[in-house]
Amino acid sequence: MTEVAALDARVTRMEQQITSGFNRLEGLLRQEITELKTEQINDLKKTNERLADDQRRLWDRVVEMERRENRRAGDSTGQYRVIGAIGHFVSAALGAAITYLATWFSGGSPPHH
Repeated sequence: MTEVAALDARVTRMEQQITSGFNRLEGLLRQEITELKTEQINDLKKTNERLADDQRRLWDRVVEMERRENRRAGDSTGQYRVIGAIGHFVSAALGAAITYLATWFSGGSPPHH
């Protein structure tokens, strides 16, 4: 072989080795990028699951607070109903007593006698 042919063969082999090395580097980079993407996606999924759990717990607490508030409002409304019923009863009793007394003092006989 001549020196030029040997040099040409050597350069050709170096070109192939460089191309092969770049291909390996590209493959490794692609693999690393894919692994990082997969890892990040999994981390994001876990974070989303935690956020969803936190949101569910928060909504459960909000609903519980609404129930408590509604119960408390219902209880106070119930108290107002009882007070209202007592007021109606006392008002009716006083009205009946006044009517009875008015009839008595008017000189007539008490009602229903």
